[in-house]
Amino acid sequence: MSAEYDKDIAALNLDNFANNQYPGRVLAIGLDDTGRNCVEMLIVTVRSEPNKNRYLKDSGSGLVETDAIDPVEDKNPLLFYDAMAEADGHYIVSNGGHTKAIVREMIGSSGNFYTALQKETYEPDTNLTARIAAVFTNGKNPLFQIGIIRASERGYKVPEHALWTYPLIPAGYGHYIRTYEQNGTPTPPYYGQPLLIPLRGGITEIAEQYWDLLDRDNRVALVVKMIPINGDPSVVKIINKREPA
Repeated sequence: MSAEYDKDIAALNLDNFANNQYPGRVLAIGLDDTGRNCVEMLIVTVRSEPNKNRYLKDSGSGLVETDAIDPVEDKNPLLFYDAMAEADGHYIVSNGGHTKAIVREMIGSSGNFYTALQKETYEPDTNLTARIAAVFTNGKNPLFQIGIIRASERGYKVPEHALWTYPLIPAGYGHYIRTYEQNGTPTPPYYGQPLLIPLRGGITEIAEQYWDLLDRDNRVALVVKMIPINGDPSVVKIINKREPA
């Protein structure tokens, strides 16, 4: 694949992303255009007004959580979870409680992302929302992985597990996956593979570019994490539509 071909495909995917009113939850993983930093991104878009009562917060030590803006008695684990975490050179991003399960698996005896996915299923909500996750493993041979657990097209309520592994990603590009194909009733699941997109500029530029592309009624929160491949501490940039007073 030539660099020019990469550029054309990434630009087309970006246009399609910008025209998607409701992708649900979105995550991406790749490299900034210097090639010295892994980029992880999570986007939260929501249609239901009650479910918009959340924001992303930086809890330190690489942990990013979703939390309630206005107090709630019982925190639904489908809405409030660890969105990003770090452990033993593994950097995890996901759209649910499976972040903790992946951390346990990655630092356990297997150290296997796929094994962690196999122990999960899609979310038990009315849309059968997919669980998505990505892991960057830093080290001598950096590795980028994206996984999804979704309701199978062949048997609607049968879980389907898929994993994509990228030993190499071109600088300035990443791959993204989403939970929904587009807006609809019911919301159609996303059955495609990760798509190539551009990741240009610094952490603030990337965050603001993708935030500006989101539907203004449905966007809730976005976080970008920069992970230096040289082992320096990661940094995050969070944009929330609302935050606690």
